[in-house]
Amino acid sequence: MATIDVRHVALLARIALSEAESERMGKELAAILDYVKTLDALGLEDETPLSHVHDTFAPPRPDT
Repeated sequence: MATIDVRHVALLARIALSEAESERMGKELAAILDYVKTLDALGLEDETPLSHVHDTFAPPRPDT
């Protein structure tokens, strides 16, 4: 992500970033987007998303 893009996001979020912070955030955002590309390459389109890690169901308590 270019520095100008980081500055634009910071402006939208109404946060002030120094030049050093802007550069660091740009690198961090680029790393996050690269990781998302890696996850996207796994081809999990046919998998059902999980709503919870465990398939257990806790029935409601009788007093509720």
